[in-house]
Parts: sequence; C-alpha cells; structure tokens
Amino acid sequence: MKKLIIAIIIIIIVAGIGYRFYQLTVSSKKLTETGQINENKTADWKTYVSEKYGYEIKYPSNWSFYTNVPEYIGFMGQEIAPNTIDISIFPNSSQLPLKNWWDIAGLGPNRQDTLMEDITLVGKPAIKIEGTAGAPTATPFRSVLVAINNTTILQISTSLISAKDKGDYFKQMLSTFKFLQ
Repeated sequence: MKKLIIAIIIIIIVAGIGYRFYQLTVSSKKLTETGQINENKTADWKTYVSEKYGYEIKYPSNWSFYTNVPEYIGFMGQEIAPNTIDISIFPNSSQLPLKNWWDIAGLGPNRQDTLMEDITLVGKPAIKIEGTAGAPTATPFRSVLVAINNTTILQISTSLISAKDKGDYFKQMLSTFKFLQ
C-alpha cells in the first residue's frame, strides 16, 4: 500500500511539473503573438538619435536612413523595398488633441481610417491609426502619433501593413522607440 501511495505522489508531482512547463511555453508564445517584441531580435540593431527632438529608435543594422531636414527621417532596407518606415515631426501650434490634429492634418482628403485607437507609447498618450490614403489607388498605411510637447507631434508611419513580415519591422522598431528625457 505504501508503494502505491508513493507512486501516486510521484505521478502527481511529475504531472504538475509537466503542466507548469506547458503553461509557461503557451504563455510565452502568446506574448510573442500579441505584439511583445523579443529584445534579442533588436539587440544588434543600430540606433538613430535625434538630439533636436529628444528621441531615439533602433533600426536593422543592414538598413540605411535618409533625411534632408531634421523634421523627417526615412528608414529603408532590402526587406521592405520600395517602402520605408518614416518619422515626421509636425507643428501643433493650436495645441489640438492628437485625434483632432489628425482629422485636420493627417494625409489629406482621400484618407480613410479603418482603425483609430488610444495607446500608450513610452508612457505618453498616443494614437494608433490604420487605413488607406491616396488617389487614384488607395495605399494602406499604419501610423502612431505622440505629442513630444504641447506644440509638436511626432508621427511614425509606414505603408507596410499589407505584408505581415514587413509590418513586423514597424512593430519591432516601435518597440525600441524612447524619449531621451
């Protein structure tokens, strides 16, 4: 009888350890699927720093960037060609809330927003927008807007949402964005 009880206890312990391992595996898979970026994917990336606007963002080490004014930077790589992931700085002299500013200034009259949601980006209120813009053909886009201060808005955008792997670069870069202060 004693051997039977010991065997049952061992089976319960082994089953409990196996179940816990299964839970941890499923839980970490769900985190990756819901948009949490594995830091190892961006560990060897380069960092772009804007001292003027007080932010930094990582980008793949085999990509390049171009800028002709401090208010705009485009990141590009062979994996996403001919598209780019862009950061633009816009004035908000009327100090409008982000959604109101977007309604007035965002991408022109042929724009159709299919998603607009409040999010937080590095502790600041932001909005995430997806939709289409342009005429005569509608190009899909994804943007995130965050106020740097009361009179300046930073927009990170791309037209990559139609291709999952390309859109993942946007999410990965966004996960590395931070303000310097």
